[in-house]
Amino acid sequence: MSEETPDLTTIEGRLRHAREIAGYASAAAAIEAFGWTYSTYAGHENGSRGIKLGTLRGYAAAFKVSFTWLAEGKGEAKPKGERVVQDAWQRMAPADRALYEAMGQQLADRNAKRK
Repeated sequence: MSEETPDLTTIEGRLRHAREIAGYASAAAAIEAFGWTYSTYAGHENGSRGIKLGTLRGYAAAFKVSFTWLAEGKGEAKPKGERVVQDAWQRMAPADRALYEAMGQQLADRNAKRK
């Protein structure tokens, strides 16, 4: 994360914060991961371009944050239930996490074969 704290009173500040808490250290990393156009996303995050509501909804979904928080700054970025799950995941022993990840991959592989 950047050492400078984003201004959470602005959409662009919340967008940057959403990106950072989603684990993307830079705008470029998020852009590459999601296939967005650099100039468009960078303009949204630095505040030089307006953001349409549909695009903002897409960013909220991609970064797994509350749309209301991202758009209006109301409530919390992450719903409480999701934070509880994330906290439990962080406290889980690495061997247990590996087991759950392997099970998830097996389910994904099985579902892919069905298609």
